[in-house]
Amino acid sequence: MKLTNALISIMIVCCLLAIVYITRDSDGSSVKAEGTNENYQSERQAENKKPMKSSIESNSSMALLLPGYSTLEELVASTSEIIVVRLPEDYGVVRTPFADPTMVEVGHLYPLEVKEQLKGNFSETNDPEESIDLVVPIGLQQVLSDSKSGISPYLDQPIDFKGGEYLLFVEKSRNRLLKKDVLVPNTFHHIYRKDGNHYVNISSELVPEIDGDLGLLKQIIASQEN
Repeated sequence: MKLTNALISIMIVCCLLAIVYITRDSDGSSVKAEGTNENYQSERQAENKKPMKSSIESNSSMALLLPGYSTLEELVASTSEIIVVRLPEDYGVVRTPFADPTMVEVGHLYPLEVKEQLKGNFSETNDPEESIDLVVPIGLQQVLSDSKSGISPYLDQPIDFKGGEYLLFVEKSRNRLLKKDVLVPNTFHHIYRKDGNHYVNISSELVPEIDGDLGLLKQIIASQEN
C-alpha cells in the first residue's frame, strides 16, 4: 500500500513538472515569436526609411546628381572639358531615348561658338564639319502609343540660359538620338555667364564669381596637369 502511494506521488510530481515545462516552453516560444516579429517589423520600417533610388538616379549619370564644389580646385579636378563659348538666344529640343523604353529625356540643344578651350580637347578633335553642341537635360517625358505626356522637370527652377558668353564646365557624352558626341554640363551647380569683368555663377552660390581674365583658373588647370 505504501509502495502504491509512493508511486502515485511520484507520478503526480512528474505530471506537475511536465505541465510546468510545457507551459514555460510555450511561453518562451511565444516570446521568441514576438521578438522575431518585432525584429521583422523593425527591419521593414528601417527598409522603408531608406532613401529609394529614383529611376533617374539608377539609370542616368546626369549633371543634376553631381555635387557642387566650394573651391575652384575641386571643380577643375572633377571636369574634363572647360571652355569659353558663346551661346545663341535660341535652342533646339531633343528627345533622347531613355533607359526606360516608355520614356525620353528632353533636352535643350545649343550650337556653340567656342572662343577658348581651357581644358580638354573636344573642340580640337570634333569633326570640323559638325557643329559643337551643348545639350542641357530638362526632364523626362512619357511616350504613349498615340501621345506624349507633360515633362517631369529635373529642376523646380530651370536654369535661365540666355544668349551670351559663358564659361562652361562640361563633359563629352554620346547622344543616341543625334548619333554623335555632344557636351553636357558637368554639374548644374556651376553655370557661369560673363557679366562685366567677371563670370557669375547663375545657378548656385558655390564659387559665385570667377575673374574675367581667367588668370587664377588657368593657373589651377596648369598646376593640375603638371
